[in-house]
Amino acid sequence: MLQSMTGFGRGEASAPTCTITVELRTVNSKGLDLVGLRIPAHFKACEVEVRNLLAMRLERGKVECNVQVQWKGASPEILGVNDALFAASLLQLQTTVNEVQLNCSDDTLVAALLRQPEVWRSEEKPLQDEEKRTFTRAFEQAVDALVACRTQEGQATARDLRLQVDTIIALRNDVDGLKDERLTLMRENIVRAIAQLTGPNLPPVDDARLAQEFAFHIERLDVNEELQRLEQHCRYFIETLESHESQGRKLGFIAQEMGREINTLGSKASHVGMQRLVVQMKDHLEKIKEQVLNAL
Repeated sequence: MLQSMTGFGRGEASAPTCTITVELRTVNSKGLDLVGLRIPAHFKACEVEVRNLLAMRLERGKVECNVQVQWKGASPEILGVNDALFAASLLQLQTTVNEVQLNCSDDTLVAALLRQPEVWRSEEKPLQDEEKRTFTRAFEQAVDALVACRTQEGQATARDLRLQVDTIIALRNDVDGLKDERLTLMRENIVRAIAQLTGPNLPPVDDARLAQEFAFHIERLDVNEELQRLEQHCRYFIETLESHESQGRKLGFIAQEMGREINTLGSKASHVGMQRLVVQMKDHLEKIKEQVLNAL
């Protein structure tokens, strides 16, 4: 079943200490890009597990992640003063003030020191098992919702791809119906051109040589093989599209082969009606290529 690489998923889970909300967005990419994965510092121990989960479920796409943690009580971060550094810095300041004879109270010095980030230290409470399970549960819910969104969008894309391929097959059949008319017109044009070159003072036309040259010209412009291969590629595209696995890359390769056959048809057409049909096939093929780029 075809899946899109574009999607959105949201998950939320609660623990006694916090509520965790995870939002995931994905766009198309050649591989799995987790550069946008940002894990809060308190939950860094869960990062490896989360990355493995995303790699297993998403396969491809650029992932953007937004994690919000709402604490029900105090934050796990413990903020305090680095006592040794604070005392040494205060003593140094007092000595300097006395040496230069500044009128500066100890309260002013303490206030100035407390504005310096170096004198503060922060510590994190260890991650609790329940918090870890809650974080993982929220991520799993977000991934489930994201996969469901990608599947829904992929089904819509698959329906449109099938419509485009069916249209190309119908146009291919129209080309097949014009190939005999093309040969007839080609023969008439050649005979007409030769008739204009004949006259009493010109040598007669060798009918056997004319038939030989005409047969060679027809063989060079024959499109039966291209029509057969194009139909096979279209059938294979539909077969791949309806398989149980999403195979966006494979569909892209098949579309390239379809393009080669359509281009060859255009170069051999030599018929206004066939050339118009080829242009229409190219138009539908470009739509296929654009959509396949976003297929997983």
